[in-house]
Amino acid sequence: MELVTPRDGDTVSGVVNITFTATDESNITSYTIEIDLYVRANTNSLLWNTSLENNGRHRITCTATDAAGNTGYLTFKLTVSNDHPVPENITEPIKIMTYNIWESGRNAYWKQVVRDENPDVMVLVETGNFDDKDNALLNRIVYEFNSYFKNELPYQGKTAQKVYYATTGEAILSRFPITSFKQIPKVTLDSGEDYWVTHDFIDAVVRINRTDVHVIGAHLKAMSGETNEWRRERETEGIINYMDKLGNVAIIYAGDLNSFSPDDVGDLAPEGDLGYGPLTMLLRPDDPTYGNYSSKVHNFTDVFRTLNPDDPGYTYPGLGRIDYIIVNQYFTGMLINSTCGDTPDVEKGSDHLDVDAFIRVLQEPLNSTAALFRHSGPGLSLRQKGDAKRGHLPEKKDAMRNGTPAQPDKGPLPARGLVPLEKRSVDLSRTMEQPLGELSTFAQDLQLVTTAIPAAVAAQKARLDDAPGLTLRSPACNHADVRRDRHDQLLLGIVDHKKDSIIALPLGRLLEL
Repeated sequence: MELVTPRDGDTVSGVVNITFTATDESNITSYTIEIDLYVRANTNSLLWNTSLENNGRHRITCTATDAAGNTGYLTFKLTVSNDHPVPENITEPIKIMTYNIWESGRNAYWKQVVRDENPDVMVLVETGNFDDKDNALLNRIVYEFNSYFKNELPYQGKTAQKVYYATTGEAILSRFPITSFKQIPKVTLDSGEDYWVTHDFIDAVVRINRTDVHVIGAHLKAMSGETNEWRRERETEGIINYMDKLGNVAIIYAGDLNSFSPDDVGDLAPEGDLGYGPLTMLLRPDDPTYGNYSSKVHNFTDVFRTLNPDDPGYTYPGLGRIDYIIVNQYFTGMLINSTCGDTPDVEKGSDHLDVDAFIRVLQEPLNSTAALFRHSGPGLSLRQKGDAKRGHLPEKKDAMRNGTPAQPDKGPLPARGLVPLEKRSVDLSRTMEQPLGELSTFAQDLQLVTTAIPAAVAAQKARLDDAPGLTLRSPACNHADVRRDRHDQLLLGIVDHKKDSIIALPLGRLLEL
């Protein structure tokens, strides 16, 4: 057997012609070409579209079988390197997903869950076999999803290496560039000691809208019992120290944390006994016990619970909510909605349910007033959020199609980009029609805060102060301002951190009234 094209070890891109020849005293009766252990052709030639493949090394095996049943093999490796340009100003929300796929995906239905969810970035847990034989399984999964989502930007994937059990390991698949990938087998405790974790963490830096986001995948020690709880707590102590060492960067921490949240009490309480330590460290820096291990740099938010205060959101049926998407303060005001296990085949796919979240990742955090008014893009009204209840936004899919952002929304929203991002916020398309009294009650309920009223409207500020029920307060807050939108309409914009939302009120309309 002889390889004609390409050569072993070549770096390839685009469409590649793989051709080999075979001779035998008996007639050759069949040929196959396998890529990453998956048969792609039953001939001795294949036009291979590498744009659907994972960048990196791939193993190709060619076989020829004669009439007597004798088979010859020819194996070689190629490195795929394709550029996948991604828009740097995507204003539509992106979808983040985490999913424990159970022993390297033992049930094929887990793939259908991903197809139904259509995430832009996913953290997969229990990916132990993904790295075998030059990442053959990871590469094959990337190819399958890219072949299915042909109208979306292609995924690229990275996975933990030297993983020896099917129940360990994490991987990330992303439609945005993964600029670096790190595996973390040990962490540093507060005492300065190294602690070897049960399942290595991963840290993938994903570039989204010119922002480097650290997507950290986790799988903490499983099972109940004091020893296992202690190990989960040390793993969390260490990864918090790791995140603190990264500094003030954007962080998404996702995966199977095998722990309960201190916010899941009462009707939300779990049914198992896994302990609350790790999540209390992350979410409750004022806790008298676990707060001593909390971050000194980051303020973390449990996305699902923040956006679903009354939904139990169990991710492990019969036990409780143990899978999470946690974000740091960079994403203040960017959270839109989050769901858990809401696709038809989710109970067939794994012993866990998936968690997803829509996040509008801006190029600048919205904890600055300047950023609040600088970013533009279509937003979600309450009606649109109702349509998105199950985590599927029709606008989102269009945003990524063919790598081109969707056209801006032509609806009535007066403040593009200054929109409610939380279900208790007001629908701006209705704000313009509401009486002053209703607006004032809403504004008072949010305790609007402002420090800067431009000189152009300063003289009219008294009229606003005199409006019944509307209070503008000025001390010690720089997260509100008045600006003009593209329609030359005055807008009062407020970042409400308590409710994780951005509010834009049409100030000019209030002044007219």
